[in-house]
Amino acid sequence: MRQLVWVVGIVTLAACSIVPPISAQGMKAQASAAADLLTPGDLARLGAEQLAAAAKSPTGTASVTLATYPGHKTMLIARTKDGIAEVHANYADFLIVLEGEGTELVGGKVVEPKAQADGETRGLRVEGATSHPLRKGDVIHIPAGIPHQTLLARGQSMTVYAIKVATPDGFAAAK
Repeated sequence: MRQLVWVVGIVTLAACSIVPPISAQGMKAQASAAADLLTPGDLARLGAEQLAAAAKSPTGTASVTLATYPGHKTMLIARTKDGIAEVHANYADFLIVLEGEGTELVGGKVVEPKAQADGETRGLRVEGATSHPLRKGDVIHIPAGIPHQTLLARGQSMTVYAIKVATPDGFAAAK
């Protein structure tokens, strides 16, 4: 099964690695008409940038939107601390672990949920969820509307390439 996850991850990454090799600051523009490429070296460099930013952040999280396309967008997310509980009403997540390891809690119920204007819900933690240990190369899909939370063991970090796929209402509903 782990081999299948790795193969799916590589295929997904190859199909969706769609960002030119520039700095994270310059990547927020719309994608070009031609295919864009993000190499393993680009991912490593950008991941290191985000990980350094996460280490300085009080939340232990740093992220950058790499590109936005019709129906999906890509992000790079680095964590040095546990994440908060999240629910995305307007998109599903494909998370590909680039570096590090952690646990993704999926399902259950958000404790002390707070609705955001963009269709997001945030909370303290997720209770009653299924625990999914994640390591480098693993891919996890989290459907829209499903609570989830990233947990890290003390001293661990994790860098993730995220593909956020819009629900039928699209990203316009999330603005």
